[in-house]
Amino acid sequence: MNVGPDETEAERRRLEKQAELASVEYVEPSRDRFELLCEEWWSNVAEGTYAETTRKDCRSMLDRHIIPAFGMKRIAQVRYREIQQFIRMKQQEKLSNKRINNILVVISRIFDYGVRAEVCRDNPVSKVDRLSIERHEVDCLSPQELWSLLQAVREVQPYWAALVVTALMTGMRLGELRSLTWKHVDLDNRVLRVRKSKSKSEVKGPKTAAGWRTIPLSPLVVDALIKQREREHLGCDLVFPSHRLTPFDPANVRNHVLYKALDHAKLRRVTWHSLRHSAASLMAASGANEKQVQEILGHSSIMVTKDLYTHLFPEAKRDAIDRMTDLMNSVKPKGAEESQAVYLAA
Repeated sequence: MNVGPDETEAERRRLEKQAELASVEYVEPSRDRFELLCEEWWSNVAEGTYAETTRKDCRSMLDRHIIPAFGMKRIAQVRYREIQQFIRMKQQEKLSNKRINNILVVISRIFDYGVRAEVCRDNPVSKVDRLSIERHEVDCLSPQELWSLLQAVREVQPYWAALVVTALMTGMRLGELRSLTWKHVDLDNRVLRVRKSKSKSEVKGPKTAAGWRTIPLSPLVVDALIKQREREHLGCDLVFPSHRLTPFDPANVRNHVLYKALDHAKLRRVTWHSLRHSAASLMAASGANEKQVQEILGHSSIMVTKDLYTHLFPEAKRDAIDRMTDLMNSVKPKGAEESQAVYLAA
């Protein structure tokens, strides 16, 4: 009897399934709803591990996107095809590609947890291609604009001048500046140590191991910090306390210090994080290489630095081309230039 292609395929799948069931690594797919896995991941992983802002963002993605789309489905029903449909739906809702990719990261982490907890066999997100993201160069202030900003801060908000100088000349994150204490500042040896970062309601260590770092201080920063230390902040070890001797509020500093100074100096409004980008730009312009910028800024890897600031290191690309040329010239056969000249003439 002839066996058609449908019968052959059915037999192949039957044998595959039989082998899968017989495997010691076989995991029986859970019949639980995906929402239960989301909440278990949230309680056991995200809530106790992630920083405050990351937790809030993850919770928002769960409540607004992931659970409404997949929550009522069984875990085993959330597969590649359903995830691709989810992506198309979010694109139709005009969600940015970057935001959709971030949501996919959370879904992937939930499935990774499910695999370890043995309630699902694999992570279907691993088969999904991430959406392309148009890259924009980070917004930096030029050295001339930075001087204008510093002068404006001294004129309109002198209490915060040391904070802005330190941000510009170290590239420290806002949370790191909020939690910086005098015991981590060594003005004699012109260094400070980054050991903490404070979000709105909690203090933690830096976000990655690379965030634990020692930063050399410019004389500009040392002079500003000497004056800052002379202020009377009795009973407060914070380097940059608010007027109430508490960690400063980021929104207040942004609106009433940064924006006010930028407006006073007639400069475009940039974000506070742009001061960090401007610090990186200054380092690169003064000859620092990518590794040095990574170590001072506390990026988790040099690839992060390269991805963010590749446009700041044109000399590295020029050096690469020059090295290629040197290699080609070192193995150039005799008569090659003459042959090229003849070719060009033709």
